[in-house]
Amino acid sequence: MKNRFFLPSVLSVFLSLPAWAQPVCQAAFSGIAKPDLATMLKNRYGVKMSDVQFTPKSKIPVIVKMEDHESLRPRIDLRGPIVREAKTYDAVIIGGGPAGLTAALYLGEAGKSVLVLERNPKLGGLGMGNELSGVRAGGGAAYSTGPDGPLEMAIFKKIGLEDFDTKLKIEEPIDSYLWNGKLYKGIWEHHTLEELPASFSLFKYALLKLNDMGANETQGKLAQWADKMDMATLVRKMPELVKSWSEVEARNEYDKFVKDSKVNRQDPMKDVIDLLDLYGRSALGGPAKKVSARQFIDFYVSEIYTRYTGTLGTGTVSEHLINALKRYPNIELRTSAPVGLIENISGGTRTLFVENGVTKDVRAKKMIFAAPVAIAPKVISGLKEADPEKVKAISSIEMTDYAVHVARVKGHPFRATYDTWSHSNGDLSKPSDFILGRWQDPKIKAYEGMRNFEKDPGDDYGVISIYQPLGSSNKANFDNGAYLKLVEDAVEDMHKKMGPLAAQDKQKIEVELVESYRWPDSIHIVHPGFLKKIPALERPVGNIHFANNTIGSPELETAMARAAQTALDLINEDQGAKASGQ
Repeated sequence: MKNRFFLPSVLSVFLSLPAWAQPVCQAAFSGIAKPDLATMLKNRYGVKMSDVQFTPKSKIPVIVKMEDHESLRPRIDLRGPIVREAKTYDAVIIGGGPAGLTAALYLGEAGKSVLVLERNPKLGGLGMGNELSGVRAGGGAAYSTGPDGPLEMAIFKKIGLEDFDTKLKIEEPIDSYLWNGKLYKGIWEHHTLEELPASFSLFKYALLKLNDMGANETQGKLAQWADKMDMATLVRKMPELVKSWSEVEARNEYDKFVKDSKVNRQDPMKDVIDLLDLYGRSALGGPAKKVSARQFIDFYVSEIYTRYTGTLGTGTVSEHLINALKRYPNIELRTSAPVGLIENISGGTRTLFVENGVTKDVRAKKMIFAAPVAIAPKVISGLKEADPEKVKAISSIEMTDYAVHVARVKGHPFRATYDTWSHSNGDLSKPSDFILGRWQDPKIKAYEGMRNFEKDPGDDYGVISIYQPLGSSNKANFDNGAYLKLVEDAVEDMHKKMGPLAAQDKQKIEVELVESYRWPDSIHIVHPGFLKKIPALERPVGNIHFANNTIGSPELETAMARAAQTALDLINEDQGAKASGQ
């Protein structure tokens, strides 16, 4: 009898919720509001109930992916049994992200024996995602600027992506800004700049001019000037900079800025900085006030132009790398193999790592450290004594944690733009942006037909990825209970902001499952003055060489090129030694 009265009462409470909150709460009433949850997860996604956890209030099913901070350095008992690997390699590479895999490719192609050790269950680093029911979705870095320069172009050709500019091109509108409840499609397009305060147009003009003048370079007076300040400071200087320039276009931009009533006169560039805070947190680890202006210029100019991605985000590049490595039997790839100790020894290196619960000892002539450089002093024995300047530079780096929540949704409720940046009134705990995960999916011609609801793509497997920078590296970020609450809050934020946009097209967002990727120590903040640290960060220590994106810019192609050059240097060094008879 109780159930007869309970059902209407629960539904009345559910239906009284705001529109955006109803989908959040649906999972809590899975036995009432929709078919059995276990059946749905199995039939639609091939997921077992034992694979999922649930958020504390809304009971959203969540699969937590990737390792946490504990995996960065496993506990190794040096007094316990250690199994010595029989083989001595030409090179051991620590880290199976794009940088490490690129180094392995070049070394393997040169005939070197290579072992790659990756702590996570999957290779590919920040780019990798997953496939459920034939629908692929990235779980990390969303897109890249494409290769620039001969070495980067050579890498892309080597892995079969020489046609990246057509195969991986993101169709417009790429970036849109959800600000004060309104979606501004294509932030930097002329028609959108006409709607926004003139501070945005002035910023774009100043940014491009400073870039053309060389403020984005790693050398030169202007680059050094820009590297001394943070991006927020530079943006606030832009009106006076533009006023001082003699070009007619500069005068027109400044006059328009001065006369525009939409500009906040108490803090004229604040609206622009609010947007840049989202980009800074998402791609560079921190808000504009923390990031070097030189680095931000170099990064953000590319955001104004075409960018590239695949159905796995930048994991598409990693996927091509992994496939290319399969051509070389002299390359071994091991996952779930975290490293606990590295030593320089006579004639090479010694590495202790854990595999299937067993501590193993592997020797190599050379090592390339392509893991986050922040953990190097924790695992490389004697590093402080060998290179105190390097350790000092590493200790000054602020590492940040990151989470990407891939919401598998029913249907395709939002189709307006690839990436929606979300204004949160300065609340840095909120997600930075939401990406339409199937925008690049050729199966449904996402960026063509999905903009028009009259063109049914033929499937109802939607993906909206929630990008959530978590701030400074902290073990508490990935505490299990707190993390599930974090996922729940992120989904709620998406419903609150994106739900009204979907409703405009008579759609609603129904989250059925979330795959949440946690990335500890994933992004480093390029603070002002970072240029001075790079020489110390990149130089080798004994037989250990360093090549990852923590050394310079946190960019895919830059990290890959640095790793390729490191590998080429080792190959040339070995050839030189053989030629001299050493």
